[in-house]
Amino acid sequence: RYGGGNFSYIFEKSASVLSSYDLLFGNLESGISSDSTVRTQSAPEGAFRAMKRAGFDVVSLSNDNIERLSAPEVGDTREALGEVGLSTVGANENDMYEPKIMRVGSTKIAFIAISDIAEVGDSNVLIDESKMSEAIAEARKESGLVVVSIHFGNKYETKPTERQRSLAELAIDSGADLVVGHFAHVVQPLEKYKNGYVAYGLG
Repeated sequence: RYGGGNFSYIFEKSASVLSSYDLLFGNLESGISSDSTVRTQSAPEGAFRAMKRAGFDVVSLSNDNIERLSAPEVGDTREALGEVGLSTVGANENDMYEPKIMRVGSTKIAFIAISDIAEVGDSNVLIDESKMSEAIAEARKESGLVVVSIHFGNKYETKPTERQRSLAELAIDSGADLVVGHFAHVVQPLEKYKNGYVAYGLG
């Protein structure tokens, strides 16, 4: 509405910064659906094209809002993102532990996206710590950098929970270089742990 139908308006003040990076990763909490009865956050394809133009390369689908979508809707979302040139990682219990390998020059960067939030109906999509550790260790073997995106924590709390710390430390102990957290809706600390870094909550 405010952009007159041009979704690039969303990134008007940030695109020059976002597009300057060699590789840009984000957490996407909007699916796409032509069904107006779907009760979840959804976006028209124009918004996805605007994300690509703004500089995004790969997005996580491992979060509580994507979890609300049906399997066909997740498939539609992946297809729509792929059509505009955006890669995806994660989404549900079946593929949360499948890495997406991206390249920057000669460097392989593995992304793993998982969710520790279970608040949708009777779902119990929580992180399987052994699967997470194994997935990171495998990604480490073939990648120069391993980034683990985790949807975790409590909303509106500026300090990480003990579970957040435990999962982040396990990820780095398993071979991750960077843990990127989201869900709290507020900024949480950035900390160094051994040879890795943890951004507990990006806001």
